[in-house]
Amino acid sequence: MRCRRLLFLLPLLLAFSCSTPNPPGEVAFDFIEKFPSADVLQTPSVIRFGFVESDPYLVEGFETRKVSSIGWYRWSEGAKSRIRIPSYLKGGKRLTLVCKPFGVPYVPPQSIEIRVNGKPFAWFPLRKTWEEYGFFVPASYWRKGENELEFRFEANLSMGSRKLKQPSASSPVVFKELRIEPEYPIEPTRSTFVAAEPDPEKEVPALIQGPGCEIAYSDVLVRPNSILFFSTSVLSNEGSLRNTIKFEIACTPEGGSEEVLFSRKLSWWKGKGGPHRKIHEIGLERYAGRIVRFVFRCDEEVPDKNLQAVWRRPRILCATAQPVPRNE
Repeated sequence: MRCRRLLFLLPLLLAFSCSTPNPPGEVAFDFIEKFPSADVLQTPSVIRFGFVESDPYLVEGFETRKVSSIGWYRWSEGAKSRIRIPSYLKGGKRLTLVCKPFGVPYVPPQSIEIRVNGKPFAWFPLRKTWEEYGFFVPASYWRKGENELEFRFEANLSMGSRKLKQPSASSPVVFKELRIEPEYPIEPTRSTFVAAEPDPEKEVPALIQGPGCEIAYSDVLVRPNSILFFSTSVLSNEGSLRNTIKFEIACTPEGGSEEVLFSRKLSWWKGKGGPHRKIHEIGLERYAGRIVRFVFRCDEEVPDKNLQAVWRRPRILCATAQPVPRNE
């Protein structure tokens, strides 16, 4: 009789055991434990003038985008061009401008004056070839939220050069990109994350990563029957209603090219339950027995916004793996 009762309860026990949030398998590689040996690279936010994604930042003085062998770009239009740059992090900004003047005979040398929020900041002549012009704008020039960068052009084209049918007759400068690096970027950290939403795991180990940042793990051996297991959420200190950040994990096998394993945008909603948590499992069977390099990235739709990506318990689990000693 007891055996019959146990047989009756067996399906319920199996269903309960299968509903656990932790997948089966031993931890073959723990990204949090190995974080001190990871390579960290801070990458700047970029406004690419020739891409439609940059349209919201262009205020005045730009023509339609063009393409050539050097890629997408825009000609300036008029005596000045203006762009907006959101800024939320404290400190100054390192800016790198990639541009080129209209280089033909009978055109006087071109120079640019830069103003930040209406304040004159810098003046420099342009060389005739594609160049990078770097400058540091101190914190005193910036305000929290939206800022304006203005480019004023000194030289004008003569009437003779108008016959060349170039896009702009008054300010012949072509813009390719502007890179923005905060003086004090958000460094990635290994921490314990306290969930804001109801969660059975109130405190879990996590990697907290700022925008424009890469965390790379090299020489990782992928064993057979392995999966990449992690959950994601967004951490925000700003007051906007919705903030979006892009999570990405890339994998490069030894002797191969980079492959994107995971790419997704997640949002933080103010007053809507806090950061949305997502659990993910990615099979790694095609990398079994190979040495690979994993890269964790996060990026934002708005440059320099104070968002952070939270990678909770990122691990490689393997059904046949042996536990990894903590002193490695």
